[in-house]
Amino acid sequence: MTINERMFKIMEEKHVKPINLANTLGISKSVVSTWKSRGTNPPIEYVERICELLDVNIEYFITGKEENNIYTEAEKKMIKNYRKLSEKKKGMVEGYIQGLKDQNDEESNEKEKLSESKIG
Repeated sequence: MTINERMFKIMEEKHVKPINLANTLGISKSVVSTWKSRGTNPPIEYVERICELLDVNIEYFITGKEENNIYTEAEKKMIKNYRKLSEKKKGMVEGYIQGLKDQNDEESNEKEKLSESKIG
């Protein structure tokens, strides 16, 4: 299956109309219609936005390999929301996540030390 075929199949499955795709990309509906009628792939600069609209992994969109779609629905939602943030807020989120990870690592190390002391 080509990228073009996969794109229009996903659009059909998710009930995304060509006009929605055109509006998302800032192009005319006739451009989308031309892609469909000629079987041509969208230009690479549109692929990320198409994948966001269709809620599919870029690798799946390009290759058709489904096993690489590893994100849960909650993770997909977080990524989508993260991408909408300003750079400053993205930095805040990254710092917060790093702090949570560090806390988690410390808790794991404490549990490991406790289990070792009980064994010894």
